[in-house]
Amino acid sequence: MNAEFHAAFVNKYIGGGVLFGGCAQEEMLFAFRTECLVSMLLCPIIEQAEAIIISGVERFSAHRGYAQTFEYVGPYADDTSIFQPTMSKAINIVAVDALVASVNHIQYSKENIQRELNKLYCGLYNWRKFSNAQRQTYATGHWGCGIFGGNKQLKAIEQIIVVSQVGGLDINYYTWGRPNFASALVSLVQFLHKTNTTVGEVTKILFSYMDKLDEGRTPFEFLYEQIRKKKGIH
Repeated sequence: MNAEFHAAFVNKYIGGGVLFGGCAQEEMLFAFRTECLVSMLLCPIIEQAEAIIISGVERFSAHRGYAQTFEYVGPYADDTSIFQPTMSKAINIVAVDALVASVNHIQYSKENIQRELNKLYCGLYNWRKFSNAQRQTYATGHWGCGIFGGNKQLKAIEQIIVVSQVGGLDINYYTWGRPNFASALVSLVQFLHKTNTTVGEVTKILFSYMDKLDEGRTPFEFLYEQIRKKKGIH
């Protein structure tokens, strides 16, 4: 990933199951960037309006596979550039724990959407403190969309809102073999730019999605519909 900021989709108890058999994104990250393990000793439970930034962690291992197929394949030479103020690797892990959508519809409430926006904003708002660049890249993907039950479209919109509000960051969004989702996301972002839709407008529309949930539209479809209606686009 050619980015200084990497999302880590973590458990509220950072590290998750890395020490006792877990092997999802968080545990894999902690296995090949082993300096992350120190955070398990230093960091308490992540509260609702908190995120954890782990800076300068080197990658030591090459790997392949995922979950049951995850395996070590040899040492890794980490050629990441150096962040001069700290003389450490210019890499920052943005550890954010997503809402656990144990009941699917709760993730669409205004309160829980606001929770996710606040959470990610905590992780990204001060990114310039950790970088010499005027503009940087945030590498992310389907945050909280595995065992936590998150809706991929909703989570993508939430991340776009926060990154746009923070400013100075581009997104590398990894869809993990879902080209149709990637195309749909690119089309939505292009539509938002073309219609000069603001962060505030997108957020207000998203807050109203819960009220229309039973009408069966996806978050992307609902955004398109409401923006066209608001701006008189037919």
